[in-house]
Amino acid sequence: METIVLSNQLTILNQYTFTNCSGLTSITIPNSVKKFEDTAFVNCENLSDIYFCGSEDEWRRIENVASIPDGIRIHYEHKIM
Repeated sequence: METIVLSNQLTILNQYTFTNCSGLTSITIPNSVKKFEDTAFVNCENLSDIYFCGSEDEWRRIENVASIPDGIRIHYEHKIM
């Protein structure tokens, strides 16, 4: 699985949600998400892009957003087609 588009009803990415998903390269996250648990993206070494469906300000208000691994590009205001 290379690309995932999450449901806009999702509010939390739980621990280990995408742990060891080495094939994951991009993910679309709705602005309904309000929290990332610490290990949601552990060992996703090929994840390079996150498409967030909200503003940069909304992104910064997500609880534990700092748990996102370094080096991943965040794209704001993404529209789901």
